Amino acid sequence: MEVNIIHNKNCMEMSTMIDDNVIDCIITDPPYGIGYQSAWRIDKSLWKPKIANDESPYVEWIKPAFEKLRGGG
Repeated sequence: MEVNIIHNKNCMEMSTMIDDNVIDCIITDPPYGIGYQSAWRIDKSLWKPKIANDESPYVEWIKPAFEKLRGGG
């Protein structure tokens, strides 16, 4: 029996490779939908460039991910 397997793949690709209701935890860090700069950065020359197409968050991964979680997440 394999325990504590970590996969580093595209979530949409990975969702087709895993059965439903078998994952205990999904950790994500999607950088989408955060089209603002921190308030403490008054000097706009220090602002970082925005992520392309950041007007709306990428949410297509949420439903397939939820289906893979054991017990509904």
